[in-house]
Amino acid sequence: MLATLLLVTYAMLAGADLGMTMACVGAGSCREVNPLLRPLQTHSGWYGATKAGLNTGVVMGVYRATRGKPRQRVVALVALVAAQAVIVGLNTHRLKERR
Repeated sequence: MLATLLLVTYAMLAGADLGMTMACVGAGSCREVNPLLRPLQTHSGWYGATKAGLNTGVVMGVYRATRGKPRQRVVALVALVAAQAVIVGLNTHRLKERR
């Protein structure tokens, strides 16, 4: 149950990151920091699909690596949620600075 809650939280934060980045790039006030995604930042469909695919791959990797180890799965998901929360926090800070 906790792993499911963490997974949903991670997905929501990843969606917030995607939306904030696309809004900021669309306004011309920032750019994608990830060098792998930067070439796609002006192509919203490809950018969103690629970012969603990468996030899905990360979650699948965590689930595969922690199969049969529920405590390790929760720890890994907590780390993912924490990292994504930091990214969303930084995005929020950057968007506020630009206003």
